[in-house]
Formats: sequence, C-alpha cells, structure tokens
Amino acid sequence: SGSSLLLLRKEAEALDRAVQSMKDNSSLSSEIFSENARYEVPMIGEFFGVDFKGKADIITDDKIIDIKTSTGIGKFRSKAYAYNYDSQAFIYSSMFDKPFEFFVIDKDTLQMKRFTCSEDFLESGRRKVERAVNVWNRFFGSDATDDVQQYIIEEVL
Repeated sequence: SGSSLLLLRKEAEALDRAVQSMKDNSSLSSEIFSENARYEVPMIGEFFGVDFKGKADIITDDKIIDIKTSTGIGKFRSKAYAYNYDSQAFIYSSMFDKPFEFFVIDKDTLQMKRFTCSEDFLESGRRKVERAVNVWNRFFGSDATDDVQQYIIEEVL
C-alpha cells in the first residue's frame, strides 16, 4: 500500500522556495547536480555486529551530501548533535567510504550553509552508534538479557 504525505499549502510553498533557492545557488547546485551524482542511494552496512540500512540523499564522485532544512540555521551545529546527525554522518561515511557533508537551508531566511564533518563529530557518532547497538542487543539481540516490556525509567524529583 502506498503512503501519502499531506502538507499545508503554506508549507508546500515554503519548501518550493527553499528548493528553488538551493537550485539558484551556483556553488551548491553544481555539486548537487554534478555529472555523476546519484540520488537516494540505498546501502546496508554492519556496525558492531548489527546490520544498518541507509539511503544517502546524494552521492557524488567525492562525497555524500545530505540536504537538511532548519529553522534558526545558526543553531544547526548544536542541533546536529541533539538530533544525532553525528551518528548519521558516521554510518553513511563508513558505509560509502566517502566524506559526508550537510547542505542546510533555513526555512525562514533561506540562508544556506555547508557543514563538513570533523573527526571529532564522526567519533561522537561512532560512540552513539555503539551505545545504541548495545541497548538494542540488551533487549532484542539473540542473547537479550532484558525484557523491554518490563523496562521502566526511574527518576528522583
């Protein structure tokens, strides 16, 4: 069965403006639409004994490009850690064996930024992926030690 995505007219128009702005930017569009660029490229990779599936937005001859929209583009650096984009960058750069870059456009101002990934950023992602696999194995792995149905979070107020 197919899935549908509904957007308000103003949301669709805002997205159209963002897409057109990025297309109109000669630096970013020349990379997005480079001669050998491939789009929505699937891949499977193994990390810490667990298979991961991914789909890269754009693969060029020399990099992976992920396009993000943002509100408050000045806060993207901190949002990248909060939203686990460091994990995404680690996984995809490892699977495709290429550097990973984010092309970001602010939905409100249409300001654009290119973010490359430092070794520290990728290492942060690697640590998060390793922790996530450990949690997954604890509850769902072949040698699971805990029942997710019995798990609760306890906190002191």
